[in-house]
Amino acid sequence: MRLLLLTLFVALSLGANAQEKFILFLEGKPNAEYVTLSDRAIERRRKNNVGLSDDDKEVSPLYLSELSSKGRIINVSRWLNAVLIESDLSAQELQGIGFVRTVKSCQKVASKRDKLDFEYEVPKSLNYGYADTQVRQLGVDCLHDQGYTGSSVYLAVIDAGFSGMDTISYFDSTYMNGRVLDVYDFVGNGSVYQYSLHGTAVSSCIFGQMATGPINYAGTAVDVDVALYVTEDISSETPAEEFNLVTALERCDVQGVDIANISLGYTTFDDPNDDHSIRILTGIQQLLLKELIRRSQKVS
Repeated sequence: MRLLLLTLFVALSLGANAQEKFILFLEGKPNAEYVTLSDRAIERRRKNNVGLSDDDKEVSPLYLSELSSKGRIINVSRWLNAVLIESDLSAQELQGIGFVRTVKSCQKVASKRDKLDFEYEVPKSLNYGYADTQVRQLGVDCLHDQGYTGSSVYLAVIDAGFSGMDTISYFDSTYMNGRVLDVYDFVGNGSVYQYSLHGTAVSSCIFGQMATGPINYAGTAVDVDVALYVTEDISSETPAEEFNLVTALERCDVQGVDIANISLGYTTFDDPNDDHSIRILTGIQQLLLKELIRRSQKVS
């Protein structure tokens, strides 16, 4: 009897945790309010003659209220009018909700495909010689000579993680001068200073700096204001990460970011059924890819 009860308990426990991630594309936006833009975002739109549209309305609070009872809402996209949700309901059950237009599964599956390994060691003592080649190839040294070092420009770095950035001395000037304006982890709602070193390496090329000392270094835009956003889940490759990227771009829009650096790309996934074909990549965009490209162009 004890063995039977233990077996039943384990089975129930496993069933309770058998949740899956889905992207739910919704119909309409009843009772939705316009998003609140920062002063910087309003000025950027005014300068580029971009007005408000239905895309600037939040996802319906009525929908969110009902969906919150169906699972855990991870991220919400007003541009896609969709939510990324973790639920123990099936795709068919979610599709049966009246206002749900399309359901996209983001289930992790076993795959032989290896994600790129970005977990290499980044030297903490960079010298100017490392940056000299890239700076001169781009001709940025000429802009530096004229005083253009990124001041007053708001840059978002959207990546897989910024491990160690807040403790590496080559980023001290960015933090000490209060130029890290916003940070957000769209993957786990935790610290951006975890996961991968890839975002740290990318950022070092842009605003890493050591002006004094035996080893000098300067990136291409050392005086930019920055936002650090994590959207890439290094443990998987599913459409959920594309969704995270869209929501990060929406946050860029609200915050008034001028330009977003995205060192991410998606063609192959854990589940080959989710792969983007060459046909899609050359102009027949569907679902997330179509919206991602269109909206990223709007932000930049």
